[in-house]
Amino acid sequence: MTAAKSWSQKLIANINSGPFANMTSSWTSCSAIENAQNCAMTWASDANLHVCSDVLAGGVASVQGSDLSGAYFTKAAPIVTEQIAKGGYRLGDWLNKIYAAQKGANLIMFE
Repeated sequence: MTAAKSWSQKLIANINSGPFANMTSSWTSCSAIENAQNCAMTWASDANLHVCSDVLAGGVASVQGSDLSGAYFTKAAPIVTEQIAKGGYRLGDWLNKIYAAQKGANLIMFE
């Protein structure tokens, strides 16, 4: 649990004032709750860009039955970290917007 907490705190720091700080506005450029399907597709396409260029750069055979440590892990780790940061940031933004819309409509979401 300590390792996960430490990692999440580092991730938050990277989002708030570290290498991801200048990226966050682009992460939520599509976040209108009225446009959920389009935004979900935009986000999926964004993540999917890494499949051919990073995850399977050498084709399926290059990772199938292989140990994904060493050079593969070293190359993938920063990409995975950024994708997790994006996902968390987008989810938080989305939930804040849903809450604001519900609050504005004077609806109680949870009792």
